[in-house]
Order: sequence, then structure tokens, then C-alpha cells
Amino acid sequence: MPTILERLNIELEQWLTLTTQFEACFKHAVGKEALLEQYAHNQHQQRVQGRQSARRLLG
Repeated sequence: MPTILERLNIELEQWLTLTTQFEACFKHAVGKEALLEQYAHNQHQQRVQGRQSARRLLG
């Protein structure tokens, strides 16, 4: 069976960043870019916070 990171399709370096710098990468919601866009829309926010981190760390 593949490792958990392989099943989640997350590289080791991304995982280390997510687990050691989580609060610096995401301020409000956490998720893939499309979900953050949906969240921002639902919250009537003009900007999507965490978009760059989501793209870089979660694909």
C-alpha cells in the first residue's frame, strides 16, 4: 500500500511546510484554490486569502 503522502498526492517538502508553517500560509480557510475561491465568494470577500499557498502546497 502506498504511503499516506503518496495517497494524498503531497510531496514531503510540501508536508513539512504545511506542518511547520501552517499559520503563516493560511489565515482563515484552508483548502485547494477552487475551494478558497468559493469560500471567499460565500463570505463576500473581494480577495482570496491563502490562494498562493494553496496553489503551491495543495496543488
